[in-house]
Amino acid sequence: MPRKPAAPKPRASMSTFAESDTKLPQIRSAAFDGWPKHKKVKIGHDAVQSSADNPAGEPETTSAVRSQPNAKVRRPGHVCPPLAPPTPLSATQLKPVSSHTPILPKDADDVKLRAQHDIHSITVMPNSKMESKIQQVLRSMPTLDRDSKSSVVALTAPAKAANKCIGIAEIAKRELCRDDPSRAVYQYTGCWTRLESRKAPRQSSLEALPGVLDNTATRTSSSEHYYLRDHMDDEEQSVEAEDSDGAFEDEHCAERPLVRGVVCLVIYLSTKPVSRLHELYGEQIYRLDQA
Repeated sequence: MPRKPAAPKPRASMSTFAESDTKLPQIRSAAFDGWPKHKKVKIGHDAVQSSADNPAGEPETTSAVRSQPNAKVRRPGHVCPPLAPPTPLSATQLKPVSSHTPILPKDADDVKLRAQHDIHSITVMPNSKMESKIQQVLRSMPTLDRDSKSSVVALTAPAKAANKCIGIAEIAKRELCRDDPSRAVYQYTGCWTRLESRKAPRQSSLEALPGVLDNTATRTSSSEHYYLRDHMDDEEQSVEAEDSDGAFEDEHCAERPLVRGVVCLVIYLSTKPVSRLHELYGEQIYRLDQA
């Protein structure tokens, strides 16, 4: 017998889907009832990322941030102020000094060096007398130290007097070793830059410059030059009389001192080895038998 065609299945209606949607939340809620429930945290735009009280960087709520008295809340659209300007050079330890100030070695305030040695600084300038400076070096380095600290002489000089400073050090070493041939003199040499302030040179007038009237490009005589200068001065005075309303005033700038870096030389002399200076500059040993 021919089979009867199967009856078409009824289409699902909207009520069927509505019933299935209502059953799914019930099944899910029944399946996950044993899981721990967490409270949903609302995070605002002004939440603090990490701080000393919250090192892990966990998000905090807006109410928690507002409860902190010192917390800085940044609102959306708020423009942060510009950063503070850098500290000027004059506010640091590198302050410019006058060119007439005695030159002190840069290691004069070294704690390790001061704890074990007495430093005697002697400044050598281009107009200094070598004989007097040599006598100062010999007086500052006695044969027997009074205390447990050994004396160290620091010869300092600018770049202009570097040759004279080296000559004083060489003569002083020979004089120290002449009294006792077995004695050794330890030398440590170094350089550094010192900031010096100087007055800015003023603009000299045309008459003060030597040879301007005779060596000009146009070969004008002195009488012609003074005639032209007087004629130009009269024109300038007439122009100033017309513009006497004071609309254009000359701007007078305050004179600022010039700050320049001057290279300085330092030579340390001692009858005993100095480990701290050996680490910084190296060491040279002078003996009379090896000279």
